[in-house]
Amino acid sequence: MEIDFSNDAVSGNGEVDLTYEIPTDRVGKENHYIYANYCNATITEDSKPAVDDGVVTTYASTATSVTTLYKNLYIDHQVNKTLLAESNIWFNDTDEIRFCQVVELIESHDGNNYIITQDLHNITVGFNLTTEFEVDVNLTGATILAESANTTLDSYITATYCDVDRAPVTAPLAPNEKLHICVDSSSTDVELEAMTMIKIIGTNREGDDSELLIVENDAPVIAAITSHSYPAPTQYIVETMVPIGFFNFEAVGAEIEVVGSLTLKLVGERRRLEVPVGVEGRALQEGGANAAGFDVSVPLVAGEGEEEVAVFSAGTARGVVVAGVALALGLTAVW
Repeated sequence: MEIDFSNDAVSGNGEVDLTYEIPTDRVGKENHYIYANYCNATITEDSKPAVDDGVVTTYASTATSVTTLYKNLYIDHQVNKTLLAESNIWFNDTDEIRFCQVVELIESHDGNNYIITQDLHNITVGFNLTTEFEVDVNLTGATILAESANTTLDSYITATYCDVDRAPVTAPLAPNEKLHICVDSSSTDVELEAMTMIKIIGTNREGDDSELLIVENDAPVIAAITSHSYPAPTQYIVETMVPIGFFNFEAVGAEIEVVGSLTLKLVGERRRLEVPVGVEGRALQEGGANAAGFDVSVPLVAGEGEEEVAVFSAGTARGVVVAGVALALGLTAVW
């Protein structure tokens, strides 16, 4: 079994692909189908729950195997992620897809179809919204095999150094400028659930490693200098000031890294993680498995420091600060 729910999955392949070997003389006499939940060899055909309409589209093909005695039967299931979270094969409590794959070899005689061989497979695809796991299935009455796999959604996520309008930025960040980081999902089927963590990593003026946590559990760590928002279910932006004392803006080729992780969810998913609630009621799993990571490098540039000159008038105790202008004054004492 091959599983690929990533954003860069090869076009035309299914998210769940299975391969069977069947005798060459049985090609065209095979029957295959799926139904919701795990396999049950004792229920009748009419009692097998059909997968909700439009959730899974199945394609099948055959090709010559390594031996002429057998051919490969390829079964490719394409999953509609837009409908998945509301379907009868999605299980919120375990973040899994479950369905039964049935493959049969049929012999026809006198107008009747006889099942000569039947293969039952419990198909389990675990999304790493929480943690990895394995599923073992032991049923009596029929041999039901189990296939399980885990998949990730992090290939949908991109993070960029941006401006307040979410446009990409290439200019170095200067002292006293606001830093913006934008995070986006490339698919409307994969939404941003909550920001687990964002921190800035760099080097201080002494040359030592330095880091600053700016978002934790979907909330700014220092609210006075950091704010964030979700403009859309697939968009996130954080704005913060980079403390000059923590990072060296003066070094040649100076830069900082902004790293982070976030929790994702499928569109329409009703599930909420049983964890502390952060900003705006968003629940968050610490380090949580559907956590997609990101890493953005931001170049730094030294400030141009304006000169400040205090100008005093004779006979007064008050000064006027003039920025960026050097004044030469001749002071005459008046008696």
